[in-house]
Parts: sequence; structure tokens; C-alpha cells
Amino acid sequence: ADMAARAVADRLGADPLLVFSNGPNDRLEFVLPLPAGGDRTELRRIVISRDLPQRTAPELLADIYARTQETGSIHEALHRIFADAAAARPVIPANPTDIFTPHLEPLRRLYSGLQDEPATQTKRELWLDMLRGSGCAPADPDEATDLFISHTLLVTIARAVIATMSHWERPEDPASVMAEGFASWPQNRDERGPTHKPGVDWTREVFHTANNYDWRPRTRDVLRNIYQELIPAAQRKAFGEYYTPDWLAGMLADRIIDDAWLERAVARYLRSGDAPAGIGILDPACGSGTFLYHAALRIRNSAALQQAGATPTEQADFIARMVNGIDIHPIAAEISRATLMRALPAEPAGGSEALQIYQGDSLIYTHRGMELANTEGLPFHTLESRAGRYLRIPTQWAARPGFGAKVQRFVAAANLDQPLPSDTLDGLLESDRQTLARTYETLREVIREEGNSVWAWYIFNSVSPAALKERKVDRILANPPWVRMSNIQVASRKRELEQLIANMNLWPGKSNGSFDIGGLFVIRCREQYLRNDADNRVAWVLNSAAIKGSNWEQVRQQSRLWNTEFLDFGELKEAPFTGAKSCALIQGTAPAGGPAQTKMVNRVGRKVRRADDAATALANAEIVAKLTGFPAERSAYFTGGKPDFRRGAELFPHSLVKIARITGSHGRR
Repeated sequence: ADMAARAVADRLGADPLLVFSNGPNDRLEFVLPLPAGGDRTELRRIVISRDLPQRTAPELLADIYARTQETGSIHEALHRIFADAAAARPVIPANPTDIFTPHLEPLRRLYSGLQDEPATQTKRELWLDMLRGSGCAPADPDEATDLFISHTLLVTIARAVIATMSHWERPEDPASVMAEGFASWPQNRDERGPTHKPGVDWTREVFHTANNYDWRPRTRDVLRNIYQELIPAAQRKAFGEYYTPDWLAGMLADRIIDDAWLERAVARYLRSGDAPAGIGILDPACGSGTFLYHAALRIRNSAALQQAGATPTEQADFIARMVNGIDIHPIAAEISRATLMRALPAEPAGGSEALQIYQGDSLIYTHRGMELANTEGLPFHTLESRAGRYLRIPTQWAARPGFGAKVQRFVAAANLDQPLPSDTLDGLLESDRQTLARTYETLREVIREEGNSVWAWYIFNSVSPAALKERKVDRILANPPWVRMSNIQVASRKRELEQLIANMNLWPGKSNGSFDIGGLFVIRCREQYLRNDADNRVAWVLNSAAIKGSNWEQVRQQSRLWNTEFLDFGELKEAPFTGAKSCALIQGTAPAGGPAQTKMVNRVGRKVRRADDAATALANAEIVAKLTGFPAERSAYFTGGKPDFRRGAELFPHSLVKIARITGSHGRR
């Protein structure tokens, strides 16, 4: 390989600068002058490790030379080689869990060597704090450790998937991709010295595994399967995680994202070059990103976008701007970003940073307190470090363009102990400027004493939902957590939710512990994020108790105002969710005159299966009317406010039963 490298370098001359190294993995490194906008060029480093495993280094170098002679450009030669390699990669399996589980045990060994490092402890505590913010966090330290390690692997996989779909001309070293967030702890140094980072090689191995497959052709949420197998069922149940099958997500996306909306959205985007405020789709409990994925596919395949004459990159920019996600779970947003990227026709111009998916509290009722207010009554968010230092971030800062880049510069300058970059304060009111200046000084202390590599990620994700609240959307598509109040484990979060439910008058009046958090999402997220417009459309996947359960009564009462349809899935032979009956609450599409009830039933001789896509499911089932509305008056069979009859034996098949009054020989009714 070394001899071939020298020969190719001699023949190519001085146009590109080539650096070849025959390391332990037969790695080739290229440093090329590539366009950087305008007349500028900059040196970019491209590493080919085992990204092309079927080629030896000498073979690859000979191919590069031959294609360079043919095309006249090494850039074009490399582009074609990478394109051929991508086309030859196998499509990722529907369940890729077995491909990635071998990386779990080495990660456990890494953690045993890094767990006492202050930076690792800071990241673990912030991760645990985010779990507490959701209301559920493992109390057992060993259980928490196992979950922390599994979450780290899942985040690494998600970022590796995004990286492997990025353009070859913008290569990124895996260690730099993993430099931010709680999952960056494997990059920490260990006790052997400041330059010894044993997790860097582990990270590269995970990225290499992801790069061996083509992730785009598989039209379903494959990362969900990895999550479900790596995370214990008890943990998933505690978080109320019932992941939506692809057929159901696709069907509801088609129902909510209508053709007329798509035409208006595309036209307004093309006129302005950006998505106007009040237009967009939101999943405020995005989980693994199933709804985001199918919303993106619906937009991507629409006639409105296909006929707009946009390039694949422009199409990706539009979809990324229109599709929004939030989830309080610390790994959901990471997985959702990778899932959404798989649905795009190309990488957005702004890379993965263009994706509008955030880790945060959709209810804007955050752990460690509600939104506080500054002296002018404008909201700001308070974040707390592991050592109890408070960082106050003005909401208006998050609402301004370029917030992510400003946070990066803000934290980078604090990390270098430099003065506050003045441009990060542009456009803010004086009171917000003062708040941010004080926060900056506190952040410098936090980084000096508690470590970095997490704060830009933590600030950006924690505050961004407030910016989305200001911008508004007109479509919501979600499956919120199926968690009862009695199952909220963290006392502080439980008190916050109880207060919010009371303020919104949603308590059922009795058995408050049975109140389903999903009902709070239905009302609160409509209030927070949905613009005030008759054209709004919303779909929620909920527990079937939403149709008639007493703990949903107040939610149903408020939903009557929005032309609500309840679509019941209870009669499907294979329910969408194992061990739970479900329905969809759809708003904005039902006829006026009150809530309608419909049901989805299997066609004769056919069956909807969880693995189906939307088209197959609708071919095997149909949606029929269930009731025209709720009874206006109570039945005559109520005596003293109580029903004369209670549910007894089930009647199969389902029948219409009429009860008549009969007086027996003893005068008894």
C-alpha cells in the first residue's frame, strides 16, 4: 500500500495533497482542497478505513488513479467510488439489533474504567436529571448504570446512522460527532493520562458497523426495534412507551397531511425561502420518530413537492423545516433525528443541524420548576448543574434565528475562558442581555469545575421547545406516553403535573390517580403549539379508555369543541399494541355536530398485522361508522343516580340487545 501510495502521489502531481497511512486497519487518509463557498477553498480530511471493505488499499489506489485519469478530477473519482460503494452496500435489516449488540459489552468495560472521572459523573447526573424530568427514573444504582450504558450505545448508533448518510465531501471524525451530549463520556480521558481516550476506537467501530449498510431504502422505523430489544420491557412500560406500528403512523399521516395543505405549504415556502410561522407538523412525544418518518415520506412523495421543481437538497430543506419533534426522554430525540434523516431524499444543506427535533419538555413545565420570569415579565428557563449552579436562558434568545450556532459559540468561548462573544446578544432586550451575561459567567465556573462537552447540547435542547411554542404549527401527529398519574415515580414531577392538570380543569373528579397523562398532552399541546385556525388537524393515538373511560371525561368535554372523531381499533384481530387496546382521536376532519365514533375492522377473510404498511392495512381492513354521537340523555335505567344494570357476561358475537321492563308474579320488576 505504501509503494502504491507513493506511485499514485507522484503521478497525480500537486493538485491535491494526498496523505496515505497504512495503519492497523489498512486506512487511507486524503487531505483535499475542496470548495468552501464563493472563491474560497479549504482543506478537508477524508478517511477511508473499512468503509470499502471489499477493496484492499493497493486495489483502491489503482482505481483512484484510473478514474482520475478518466475524469480529470480526483474529486470526481472519489465521488464515483463512494457512490459505487454505497450502491453495493446491503440494505439494513428490518431488525438490526444483532448487528449492534456486540458493541455493548466493550462499552460496559469502558464505563468501569471511566465511571469515577468527574466529567463522566457530570454527564451521568444530567442524564439522570432528564429522566427525572419525565417523571420516571430508576432508583436502583445498578439499574441506572445499565440503562445509562444502553442509552449511550443507542445515541452512538443514531449519530452513526446520520453520519453514514452524509455526503462524502463533508466527512466527520466519529469522535468529533460524539463530542457533545451525555453520550460523549466514552471520549473522556482515563487515569492513564490526558491523551488516552480508549473510547475513541470503540466509537469508530460503531460508526464503521453503521456504515456497512444502506439505511434509506428500508421504509419503516428500524431503530425502534433496536431500542425495544436493548431497553428492558419494565423500563419501557414505566415510561408509557407503546411504539406505533408503521401502518398506523402512515395511515394517520395521510389523513392529517392533506393535499390542500401541502400545496399551500410548498407555495408559501417557495415564495419566502423559509416556512412561515404557523405552518408545520409537530410530534410532541416523538419517541423513535415513527410519526416524523411517515410525515416526511408523505411530504416527500406528494405531487405538490414533486412538481415544484426543487432539487433533492431543496426538498430535504423543506421537509426538515416543516417536520418538528420534541421528547423529554434523553435518547428519543437522538433516535428521531436519525429516523427522520432516513426519510429525506438527500442531506439538508445545513446538515443534521437543520432537523427541528429537540430533547425537552413539550408541556413547558420543566423539572426543577416552571418557567420563571425576569424583571420585565419575559420568560426564561432555569437549568441546574450537578453542583447546584443555575443557568438562566431567556426564551427570546431561543426564538431568534441561528440559536443553535449561537449556543455553540457561547459555550465554546466559556470553555476557553474568553469574554462573552458580543454577537450572541444581538437583537435582545437589555434585561435579557444582562441575564445572559450573568449566565455566561456562571457557565465559565461550571465548565472549570464540572467539565464541558455537554452544555451546548443541554442548553439547546432544554430551551428550544419554547421557541417552537412561539412559532406555532397547524398539524399535530403523536402517540403520547400512556402513563397514569399513580405511576409517576419522581415526586417533584408529579406535583408539577398535578398542579398543571388542576389549572386546566382536567381532573375527572374521582380516582385522580387513574388520570392518563395522554389526556394532558391532548389539551396542553393544542393550547401551546397549535395556531388558532379552523384548518388545524390533529391526530393522537391513545388508550381506548379515551373513548368512554371516566378518567377521560374532562378531556372529551373539551374535545367536543373541535369536531372530534374517535377511531376505535379494538375489533382488529391483531391489535396495534400488544396487551393494550387503542384508539385514535382525530380533530379537524370529522363533520360538525359533535364527536363521531368510527372503528377499524378486518375485511372478511383478511387480517391487519403490525408489520403491514399503510396500503396493506387499508386493503385488509375498512373504517366504518360506530355511533353517530354520544347519547344526549342518560338511559331510563338509572335509579337514584346509579345504573340498574352493570356489565356482566360478554355476548359473542356482538349483538344489539334490547332490555324491556317485565313485572313478575310477585310484583317484582
